Amino acid sequence: MMKRFAILMLVLTVGAVTAPVAKAEPLTTAVFESIRDRLALMKSVAAWKALRNLPVEDLEREQKVLQSSLGKAEAVRIDGSTAQAFFEAQIDAAKEIQSCWMDRWTRDPSKAPQTAPDLIRDIRPELIDLGAVILKNVARAWKESEDLPFHVDDEPAFVAAVEVDCLSGAAKRQIYRALVSVQPLE
Repeated sequence: MMKRFAILMLVLTVGAVTAPVAKAEPLTTAVFESIRDRLALMKSVAAWKALRNLPVEDLEREQKVLQSSLGKAEAVRIDGSTAQAFFEAQIDAAKEIQSCWMDRWTRDPSKAPQTAPDLIRDIRPELIDLGAVILKNVARAWKESEDLPFHVDDEPAFVAAVEVDCLSGAAKRQIYRALVSVQPLE
């Protein structure tokens, strides 16, 4: 009896792991990859801050980024009121990643970075460019979609595509659920 139960559990586990995941459209996948690439830069942001003994959280800068992002969203015909949660989720995820890296380096200083790209000159322009690509592709996805461009069913594809060290599954899901809520301007 126990042997049959063990075999049944193995079959169910393998079936769950190998079950097909919803496949996102190419433009949707491009959005996912740009979000991943943008969040991957947070390790460099953390290194720059760590080398200067700066905190992860900079509420003044976050507010500037949020306001700028809302303006850029509306410029590409995305409703800022529906995009705000999407931007905030990315900011929260960025802080999660930076905090994780700083914690790792505090626990093991031998792995702490000795150098980092310049935040102002090198990293920030990349972040801004990727943010623009994300917005442009979200707007394009809305224009080209016959219905909703981002579906709840695509969440597993998003979670798989946005594989960034120090980013939790919960943060990924928060970003995706906020992305699903983004609407175009009417």
